[in-house]
Amino acid sequence: MTPQNLHWLFFLAVTLVYLALSPGSILGMGYTAENLNASSQIIVNVGSWLTRQASTTSVNWPRHGILELVFEIPFLLLSRVFFGSSAEWADRLLALEPIIATSLLCSLIFVWARRLTSSLVWGYALALAAAFGTMLWPYAYIGLETTQSLFLLAAGYLALGPERKRTWLRSFTFALTCVLAVSLKSNGIFLAPAVASLVFFYFSRDSSNVDWRSTRAWAKPLMALSVIAVLYSINAYTRSWSPAWSSGTLRTFAAFNAGGPLIVALNAISLLGSTNKGLIMYAPVVGLSLAALPQAYRIDRRVVIFAGLTLAGLLGGTSLVFFWADETWGPRYLHSSIGPLIICLACARHSLRFQFRREIPLMALTLCGVGISALGSSFYYGALHQAAIHSSRSTIEALQHDPNFNHIGFNLGLWKVWAKRGRPSEQPEHWPPAPRWWFEKPSDAPTLKTVDLRQYASPQPLLARDWSTLQSMPDQITWYIQLASLCLGISLLAGIGYLVWKDRVRPLPPARAPAAEFLATPVEMP
Repeated sequence: MTPQNLHWLFFLAVTLVYLALSPGSILGMGYTAENLNASSQIIVNVGSWLTRQASTTSVNWPRHGILELVFEIPFLLLSRVFFGSSAEWADRLLALEPIIATSLLCSLIFVWARRLTSSLVWGYALALAAAFGTMLWPYAYIGLETTQSLFLLAAGYLALGPERKRTWLRSFTFALTCVLAVSLKSNGIFLAPAVASLVFFYFSRDSSNVDWRSTRAWAKPLMALSVIAVLYSINAYTRSWSPAWSSGTLRTFAAFNAGGPLIVALNAISLLGSTNKGLIMYAPVVGLSLAALPQAYRIDRRVVIFAGLTLAGLLGGTSLVFFWADETWGPRYLHSSIGPLIICLACARHSLRFQFRREIPLMALTLCGVGISALGSSFYYGALHQAAIHSSRSTIEALQHDPNFNHIGFNLGLWKVWAKRGRPSEQPEHWPPAPRWWFEKPSDAPTLKTVDLRQYASPQPLLARDWSTLQSMPDQITWYIQLASLCLGISLLAGIGYLVWKDRVRPLPPARAPAAEFLATPVEMP
């Protein structure tokens, strides 16, 4: 079987497993409801225009602009074609969008890692670690950062992957991925340095054969920059119509006030290593990637520069605000850095054969990440926030730093509560636990409220729910689809693993040394 077929099979397998463990709904996640509402309004207006009818439906623009809706409208159109105006089926189909985006992201990691290491085993192992051993898995259901991360990695692959002729179509596609990476989310502006480096690397490859004094040589770079500028401006303009920004520019910029340089530095450290919200905690294999950066730099410094600017941009920009991490699972705003960092780990394994004994740290961290991400995928991420609200301790500082509000520990507690369901002697599970007062409790200390965790211990995946709770026909149909998807997806992953392991004795031809080629090529741009 060719590597290309294996890549597509891997995409299908990951999609099926993600689908099998999905809640089958996405409306309660983040701001998806406002996106669905705006998409539906756009569909109604376009339909009225095509049928030459007057439409009085106005569009309530979402906070991230129109470009994000481009990838959601097709799923809503499919829902209308097959299920009419059913809101329930629209929710079901829209939930597929982040699942497919995440599966494509992991498949792209497979492709890129395989090319860097000249090994199918390495490509499969790192893609599998990313798919199930990092917070990419829970976010396939939360769906807040998935498209941005996909197009950022796609732009990186087009700029730093296998060298191909820079045709007009390929250059336009590259520019499109760049502008989507910086436009789909408001925090995409923090990715501008990383994307700028990709633009430079893309057009400076093999620059010794280009006469930069010629006007023709600048045609494609200027086209790419124009596409980026125009589409970014259009999206920013539609973003300004959103009620989320109607409070005024000054209030928006007031958020960039974490509390001084020391607090900003501490926020950056917490984003990486905090037990409550640290990237290394929610994607343990990334810690191995960070340790391998010096070695990866010697192999291909362009990939490390891209990954470093991505992480630094997101880390530096997010640290400036007091909400550097919110109620979502892990460090949401660092989601886009995971793919590039995994690729750096692939660089560090360049020309090394995969050996189990040597890769015990990788396997251990991956297994640890699978357990953590499984907890994140098991329950609705907002359960912790809801419990915090009812306990009167819903502060951003508590979510970021209080050990009692650790999302991993909280979800583990929910599993324990769920496992005890139905027992006659079951008692209320009070949360949060009583604080440990230093020496003695002050006489005027306020009474601390607790909540019963039993009301939150409802697993998110449909497959884990009792059949008696699945009342609607869409839920029951989805349950059977998910059961079949789980069996088929796991079988495909096992089969792909067997094929790539069997192929380890016949590695692909050695990849070209991109670092040496890049360093030896003079850049003659004025």
